[in-house]
Amino acid sequence: MTMTSTVHTAADKGPSLLRQVRALGPIALGNMRQAHWSSLTIFLCVMLVVIILNAFLGMSRGFAAASRSAGSETVAVLIGRQSQSEANSQISREQIELLAGAPGIVRGASGAILSPELTMTVSGRKIEDGARTNSTLRGLGPNGLALRDGFRITAGRSFTPGRYELIAGRRLTESVRNSRVGDQIMLAGRTWTVVGEYELASAVFEGEYLADIGAVQSAYNRDNQYQSIRARLDGTTGMATLKAFLAHDPRLDLDALTERALYHDQVKNTSNLIMYMGWPLAGILSIGALAGVFNTMLIVLEGRRHSLRVMRLLGFSNAAIVLASVMETILLALAGGVAGTLLVWLAANGAPATMIGSGFTTINYDLRIDALAFAQSLGLAAFLGLLGGSLPTLKSVFQRRA
Repeated sequence: MTMTSTVHTAADKGPSLLRQVRALGPIALGNMRQAHWSSLTIFLCVMLVVIILNAFLGMSRGFAAASRSAGSETVAVLIGRQSQSEANSQISREQIELLAGAPGIVRGASGAILSPELTMTVSGRKIEDGARTNSTLRGLGPNGLALRDGFRITAGRSFTPGRYELIAGRRLTESVRNSRVGDQIMLAGRTWTVVGEYELASAVFEGEYLADIGAVQSAYNRDNQYQSIRARLDGTTGMATLKAFLAHDPRLDLDALTERALYHDQVKNTSNLIMYMGWPLAGILSIGALAGVFNTMLIVLEGRRHSLRVMRLLGFSNAAIVLASVMETILLALAGGVAGTLLVWLAANGAPATMIGSGFTTINYDLRIDALAFAQSLGLAAFLGLLGGSLPTLKSVFQRRA
């Protein structure tokens, strides 16, 4: 008889604890409303940490999304071997002529369709606050515009070869002064006229001035200097065929990548750097938030000594009391996490942003708060609520019992 009773009690222990926690749930919610200043403190501590974290996550996720979608898989970019970007690449006139007969590239009446290109970093002023910002002036060969996916003139006209004329991307016209049709800017001691505005399939590349390569070379005294070559690949095997051709000719000391792969290589290190900065900073701020939650709960529980004693007299176990108090803290922390994420999402999701990339040029992208960023924010909030609530509750409940 005694053995049966013991087994029955052990079997009922779990469900009994759950019933006690459910019974204490409304009391915990009432405590949150009653101790509104303490609840607000916990809420704000967690919300501020989550806002900072989401600011970095938004930049990193925006960079990652841009690198996955920007650029074309059917356009090859050739740069000097071992060059990390166009900025430190050099290509000779002889190499351009050799590529005119290269296989794997779409051909026209005069040979392979290529666009030798040269980029220069130019300085301007932001429309918003007048701060300095760097942009790219890109000189294009005759086929350069045709090799830009989705290219179309939205205002004005295209530049005239041989003249100091340029066209500005939509991102430039929206953010940089003197970049609209009819404006004139001084570059390399020459007066350039903006004669058109353009859009592309990928807005990431709309932060450049485009001009005739001969005019850029003349203005900057870079005659017969080139940094990259763009070419339209011929079918799905075009890249492999082109790379095999480059490997068999020692004069073509060049690397070939798709436009998308080149852009991804340029931004992935920046994206990783943002993440490496964001999480440690969020961790440091979390220590402060954790201290705030911990001290707040200690003060709150000190004021609930009589309530805790009454709960024990009513038959509630210490474990149930601890779980109810921790549940209260976790709910407040999660509410702060949701609020912080929503604030950043409403204020910044999809907003255009810029970052200094390779060659000190400006990389354009959009901030992005997605499901992964939301899940990471809630995970951090729940952790802060769990740790910040359980330690003072255990200390208060079991210390008083002793």
